Amino acid sequence: MSDEAVGASLLSPRPARVGFFVLAGAMCILCGPAAAAQGQTASLDGRVTDEQDGALVGATVTALSGLLPGPAVAITDATGAYRFPDLPTGVFTITFDLPGFQQQRHEGVALRAGTARVLSVRLTLAPLSQRVDVVAVAPVGGAGVDRARVPA
Repeated sequence: MSDEAVGASLLSPRPARVGFFVLAGAMCILCGPAAAAQGQTASLDGRVTDEQDGALVGATVTALSGLLPGPAVAITDATGAYRFPDLPTGVFTITFDLPGFQQQRHEGVALRAGTARVLSVRLTLAPLSQRVDVVAVAPVGGAGVDRARVPA
């Protein structure tokens, strides 16, 4: 085969080469938005502990933002850890709740694209409250009531 024939065969469009470029172009078009979306998320994680640095298991961590269709919720594990792996970038309100402890609310928590933010909290015990209800049953038909002592 002459050098001209070899050069011509390398430059001529073959169906396999054309198909490859068409497929590669289609993949760029289809996967481009997904790749861009990955760059628009951030993660938030941390640990919830008590005043003695003990892990609080089962605490509810809620992330609120107008960027979400509803609240994102995580529950702390055996080590008190929680994680939101894919939140959209923006500003959030994060609340931490566990019965018997005071709620903590953190407003203005900013998440930037491609970052991993850590927000750990220490919850304090809720104040004890006590309520005493005294219920008395009146005797039926006035039996046992001294009417002379009851003002009219």
